Amino acid sequence: MWDGTLGEINTTVHRIELIPETRPIAQDPYRAGPKAREVEDAEVQKMLEAGVIEPAQSEWASPVLLLKLRKCEFFVEKIKYLGHVVRPGTLEVDAARTVALEQVRYPQTQTQLRSFLGLCNVYGRFVLHYAKVAQPLNQLLKKGQPVQLEGFDEPCKKAFHKLKDAILAPPVLALPKKDLPYSVDIDASDYQIGAALVQTHPDAQRKLIGFFSRTLASAERNYSVSEKECLAVIWAVQTLRPYLYGEHFIVHTDHASLRWLMNVTDPSGRLIRWRLRLSEFDFEIKYKKGKANSQADALSRLRTAGETELICEQAVDPFCNRIKEEMDTGKVRKFSMETEELEGTLCRTAADFVQVVIPQSLRDRVLGLRHYAKLAGHPGGRKLYKTLRRYFYWPAMALDCYAVAKNCAACARERVKLRRNTKEMKLFTPKAPLEFVAIDICSIIPPWGFLVRLDQQRDLVL
Repeated sequence: MWDGTLGEINTTVHRIELIPETRPIAQDPYRAGPKAREVEDAEVQKMLEAGVIEPAQSEWASPVLLLKLRKCEFFVEKIKYLGHVVRPGTLEVDAARTVALEQVRYPQTQTQLRSFLGLCNVYGRFVLHYAKVAQPLNQLLKKGQPVQLEGFDEPCKKAFHKLKDAILAPPVLALPKKDLPYSVDIDASDYQIGAALVQTHPDAQRKLIGFFSRTLASAERNYSVSEKECLAVIWAVQTLRPYLYGEHFIVHTDHASLRWLMNVTDPSGRLIRWRLRLSEFDFEIKYKKGKANSQADALSRLRTAGETELICEQAVDPFCNRIKEEMDTGKVRKFSMETEELEGTLCRTAADFVQVVIPQSLRDRVLGLRHYAKLAGHPGGRKLYKTLRRYFYWPAMALDCYAVAKNCAACARERVKLRRNTKEMKLFTPKAPLEFVAIDICSIIPPWGFLVRLDQQRDLVL
């Protein structure tokens, strides 16, 4: 019977034969989180104490790390490393590496565009929804696109400037700290999935460690909404595995995707594999309602006017341009003080929610979606305005809502039907002769006729 103690045997000597003059392969060690390293170190120590393994002196197992003295710095408050500035507890972008971006103009060729995107990729973790922002530019590098870029359309120009602005003024990221809880904010759209890794500190501050995102493959774009949300969670925890493995963390999402994944009956092979991948992580799900993300919720309700179209129409709308000019010059009025740009979209902060400013060209479409659509129910002017003002804003919106409800032909027909159900009109009872006289034309043989006058009190023809 085996008592559980590991033993050893020396009857056979094993040796790995190598080709003569073979040199050790330069390979980075596998990345592992602190919890995983603790378990690995404990198991290795047990086997060392049991004599199962022993320290190896081979250059293959114990490579010597050499550091050049001229590249080393000691007793400094910050270190510049691969385009980043590392300080105690923080990670920043090295401004000396990105200052040249201020002079960069629109790329004229695919090679120039690749060079620009290559620099942006290095600092992708500093840019919120990086894959989504860069998507119009990546489309220009697809197979079949001309090598010479004749000109940028409006979405590409906005993506170009947004990337430049985000990298020239990046956030300061926090370095992960041991024994502090992690949380992952998940985001999924039609073309992109992304995540934000955050740590909660003892003072209740949520400090950002980085943004992570990627575009969806053509096959993944055919997934349902629930599958895309699940894919975002799967990809996020796998990408952030060195941070999350062995830790208890919270996943924030605005869709009950994981509940659907765990409860779906007769899952496909892909869904089964997703379940297995998640089984090795210790996490809990917290759902964010749409109200917790008002701007994204409002944009999602504007289904027929996509985000790109909305940004383009705002760029040419006189009212939106006037507000932006007031914001840039500092000569703001009361309304301008309530507006801000969120992810390139002009929005207005009102009470406890955010309203998207709708340009003139899209207002009829928004009104139609909430009034003429089959499931809208043709609400009246007051109800229509109350519904729209929760998500959208434009001047005199209430008047437009009442005008749509008043001029709707279907609503007019319903109003006539309602009047038919009213009681018959009753005549006043006359109290004296000639108080009420009824007049009518009686035509027995056209074109001849008679003017008839009747005293209603005496029923007397006059």
